[in-house]
Amino acid sequence: VMVLATGSWPLQVPATNFAMPAELTTCDKLFTQFYTSQHNGRKLQWLHQLSKGEVRTCYLPRSYTFQCSTYQIAVLAMFNNTAPRATLTANEIQHATLLSDAAMRLTLLSLAKTRVLLMSPRPTGNTVDGKTKFMLNGNFKSKKVRVLINVPVPQQQAAERQQTHERIDEDRKIVVQAAIVRVMKARKTLAHGKLLSEVIAQLQPRFVPKVAQIKKEVGVLIEKEFLERVEGGYAYVA
Repeated sequence: VMVLATGSWPLQVPATNFAMPAELTTCDKLFTQFYTSQHNGRKLQWLHQLSKGEVRTCYLPRSYTFQCSTYQIAVLAMFNNTAPRATLTANEIQHATLLSDAAMRLTLLSLAKTRVLLMSPRPTGNTVDGKTKFMLNGNFKSKKVRVLINVPVPQQQAAERQQTHERIDEDRKIVVQAAIVRVMKARKTLAHGKLLSEVIAQLQPRFVPKVAQIKKEVGVLIEKEFLERVEGGYAYVA
């Protein structure tokens, strides 16, 4: 289990509800009890969209270990309580897991893409209808004993990249503004070029901000009345 401080990591809470399967709830409760007993006043927020685990098959001639996302584990766990070759509809899976339409669709498509689950009827594009049926693939085969099935579909990869870039940009805006304020608070007045070089020098150990980004945040701070324009540069407003 990795415990990350929210102030240091640009991570967001899950964008979907999620009902953890019974197979995982005991581990969840035990770790939560342990952590809260060690750290008074801290609150754990599980990021299920980033978590993963392993499940071992017992319905195939050969035993495999699937490396899955937590959402995939929840879907596969539903087949523990079904008869061989039983089917579950997308609606039934969503009702049990409480996943949003987007999260459920991406999870089911990734399981179908890796041939762990079979879909009926076959999808046209990256769509999943509520009445689409899923069943375990009894003929699944792989050359590897440990099989990575947590493979995102292309649409999911693009969306995740975009969300990550947006979060990083938002976080960097605040960091750049803080660096500008620190420099101006210490210098009181500073020429434009000197301000740029000092802000870049401060932030270089973390990342190198673009000049255009620094100019934009200077404008924001002027609007917020932290700075003001003076002849030859800027002045800090106490």
